Amino acid sequence: MKRLITAAVLSALAVAGVAQEQQWHWGYSADRTNLYAATENDAGSALGQYCWPQSGECYYLLGIDASCDTGTDYPSLVNTEHSAFQVDLYCSHTFQGRHIYIVGDFEKFDEAVRRSLTIGIAIPMQSGHFQVNRFTLNGSERSIDAMHNASSTYRPGAPTPSPGGTMLPPKERI
Repeated sequence: MKRLITAAVLSALAVAGVAQEQQWHWGYSADRTNLYAATENDAGSALGQYCWPQSGECYYLLGIDASCDTGTDYPSLVNTEHSAFQVDLYCSHTFQGRHIYIVGDFEKFDEAVRRSLTIGIAIPMQSGHFQVNRFTLNGSERSIDAMHNASSTYRPGAPTPSPGGTMLPPKERI
């Protein structure tokens, strides 16, 4: 009898674990003016792919509390269960109390977001420490694809912006 109860409890826990793994943590909007697929972590930081229908350009944006100098690139480390690589974060502006960074190397970052379960982004700080931002990627690929499928103006692989370049979206649209 004890084995039967143990088996039932373990089965219930296994089913609950599967249900949690299938829960989406990403959402999307595709209302012609706001095209994005994004998530927010427990610390209130945001990560998402944002697209502008007028130009067809898409960028990954990171919204965090770490201050930055507008127009400056910051080298950062990205880590997932599949890969680790360096990426530059371009400080764009401040929006709703968060500093907005544009993630460089769109294609490499997009691949990491689409094929991983979690992602960590480590940013070196002036103090010598790192600020690490972690996000779950459950539902990221489905949300990104749903956003793109709802918009016929998407042009994949938009070029990575350069400091002071003209490709940056106006801050009032972010």
